[in-house]
Amino acid sequence: MLSSLVLSCQQDSLTPSQDSTKPEPYLVFQGFNVVKPANVPLEVLTFKTNKEVAQFLGTIPKNSPNGREAVASEVYDPELFYRVVEKVVRSYPDLSNRPYVSSDKQRIHKDFPAIITDEDILKNSDIILAYYERLMQFDLSVELAKLQEVQKGARIVDYNAPGTNIYEQALVNQHPAAGLSMRDARWDAESWTDEKFATHIPDKWRGNAFKHMVWNAQGVKKMIWQGYSQWTAYDLTKQFTTAHERDPNVNNGNLDPNNIDTAMDLHNNAQGRSYMKNNISWGVFGLRSMPSESSIKNDMANHCNDDVNQIRYLTSASAILALTYGDVNALADANYVSYPNAVRIQ
Repeated sequence: MLSSLVLSCQQDSLTPSQDSTKPEPYLVFQGFNVVKPANVPLEVLTFKTNKEVAQFLGTIPKNSPNGREAVASEVYDPELFYRVVEKVVRSYPDLSNRPYVSSDKQRIHKDFPAIITDEDILKNSDIILAYYERLMQFDLSVELAKLQEVQKGARIVDYNAPGTNIYEQALVNQHPAAGLSMRDARWDAESWTDEKFATHIPDKWRGNAFKHMVWNAQGVKKMIWQGYSQWTAYDLTKQFTTAHERDPNVNNGNLDPNNIDTAMDLHNNAQGRSYMKNNISWGVFGLRSMPSESSIKNDMANHCNDDVNQIRYLTSASAILALTYGDVNALADANYVSYPNAVRIQ
């Protein structure tokens, strides 16, 4: 097996995993026998974390047409980047499409022989998604090598565009399906803010508080519906929205405890996740109920328009941080908080 791994790592180029027609024998992935596509290195399915997989894939040559190798730290044009991510993610079974379509069920049963019924899929959706996300990581690494060539000489993109900075894109490389969900949730949040507050552009005010709250709530909702466990959904939503607050060109990418805009955004991000935690109902057989998109929009719009009992007006980062942990990094690392009110600074 070691020799075959060495050969797989020395390929001149790699092809997407779903193109393989000769899968290798089964291996055990999180307690299930699963197919390992022949051209996918064993490490993709045996490393403990997706981060380790991403780091490993960064060491494998993935030649673009002119022989240039993709650079892991490069920031891609977000429009092109997410176009590639979407292509990769959509090539795998969609666990949010219920009832499950026949072709998806057939693919799942081929890759997980022990999973047969819709109930089997629903009960084990987090494991199924984890397996496919590892294969997505591999495919995405191949496609990004091609994208680097396409992007050569492209325009410089706005840092504030979603998915632009290296921290966000690194997370998408680790969790492609989650990254696509967070992009879609961001689009929803901007549209809903336009609907409820006329514009999503300015920072600091109640409309911005609403945008961050609904972005996080919708991110959690989309991920749970997609197949992630609730705890993974809270954690990944936190990671993606916190990554958006990091500027690689400022403070070495570290969060500034004195930046009031950052404090406001992190606080309202946590409010959105906390709302979902407090309003999702779980039972013996899994998810019972989850707030509708209409409920998310209306509840949070009412919250952000209520200056008496809900949203707080504060004028310093320290005052915002004092509402929860008193520390910017502790707030950034919290999946949810107990403090019940959003904040604005204008």
